[in-house]
Amino acid sequence: MFETSPYPCDLFTRQKLHEITGISDDVLAYWLKEELLVSVQTESRRHRRFSYEQLHIAKVLDALRTLGANISVLRAYSSFLQHGCRLSAVTTLTRQEAHSLPHLTLQINRFKRGEEVEILNPELATYWDKNLNVPDDVQTRVLAESIDDIVEHSTIWDRDDDRHLVASIAKTMSDFDVSSFDLFRELTDPGHINRGGQEWNWVTWLNAAGEVDYISGEGGNMMTTKRPASAAFWLNVTDLVCELWSQDN
Repeated sequence: MFETSPYPCDLFTRQKLHEITGISDDVLAYWLKEELLVSVQTESRRHRRFSYEQLHIAKVLDALRTLGANISVLRAYSSFLQHGCRLSAVTTLTRQEAHSLPHLTLQINRFKRGEEVEILNPELATYWDKNLNVPDDVQTRVLAESIDDIVEHSTIWDRDDDRHLVASIAKTMSDFDVSSFDLFRELTDPGHINRGGQEWNWVTWLNAAGEVDYISGEGGNMMTTKRPASAAFWLNVTDLVCELWSQDN
């Protein structure tokens, strides 16, 4: 997904998967039987190999298991993250573009459902281009009238984003697609092993439909009004990833 990655390109044997993650071989055997982890197709089908992405997913599943998640819960999380993994494999974006994609997709899908979506007022560009102060009576945000309005004037863009590329992907994604993509993106973000002490956390749960839901943020800063209906899992994702790659594996 990312142009460059600090994670290894090597494929790992099942034995190496066990050694790096610390997950017992009995548990791994059961998870493989239940297809919670996905091996890479090799010339010799007798020997399974696993990418680093599968090690990250295994680490999350093991943390959930430790917190009391049963097999049905693990299946839901595996399905969600594996879907995100598949989407990421065919989506080449910069780190910033991958960050912009979920926000744009959700805005477009909200508009398709007939919901109101706010965008930057196109009139603002007239003042900004001429280095003029924006009059007090000019609104900063207005309602989008089309998907093109959202793409052109969304508040999420970084100056270096390839808007055409990101928009072309966003228009094809469902809410489920982009949520799984987003969570998998966070799980495999290169910043985990070079955050300088900053940690990324998830609060995650299964909603009434049995689907994965979550809020995430740096440290304890999770600016959202969304809350789980009942119990939820707290995961320090940065710690989980660093545990995998803190030594020469």
